[in-house]
Amino acid sequence: MLRVFGDSETEAPVSRWAPVVDIYQTDDKLVFKAELPGFDKKDIEISVKNGYLVIKGERKFEEKEGRTYHQVRRHYGEFYRSFHLPTKVDSERISAGLEKGLLTITLPVKQEAKPKLIEVKVH
Repeated sequence: MLRVFGDSETEAPVSRWAPVVDIYQTDDKLVFKAELPGFDKKDIEISVKNGYLVIKGERKFEEKEGRTYHQVRRHYGEFYRSFHLPTKVDSERISAGLEKGLLTITLPVKQEAKPKLIEVKVH
């Protein structure tokens, strides 16, 4: 089964696989955690454009001479994930790190986009 991950503004590439991603938000940031075991940072591209976070990359299958493969269960090839960002993020302060196969992308929320608590005064 082919799955398409993309935004409505551009034609999205078709991916045969996509990494699983956890997403959570705190008061001051959005955090995306994607499982990418065996990836190097050179194999991953991250961008933010028009309110979307895009993660794409490729895992290449390297067939070795002298090996007979009985099963190949890991996913290979290109992947593409696109996520609509529900709040305004500070794109100048976005950070990403890859550790032990877990990609963590932190997107700070702009101050004006944070929820503001309004105090009710009693007269």
